[in-house]
Amino acid sequence: HSVSYQDLIEVVGERIGKVIQEARQGKLVLTAGGGGTYGKVVR
Repeated sequence: HSVSYQDLIEVVGERIGKVIQEARQGKLVLTAGGGGTYGKVVR
């Protein structure tokens, strides 16, 4: 998992690349799932 941000956005696009970068940096906020539901990304 050592792909640079620039290489990443070339493949997945800037929108998805930003989300992946936030997840890598621990800045992505999620709501918990449970009871048969998935968690969600909070924007």
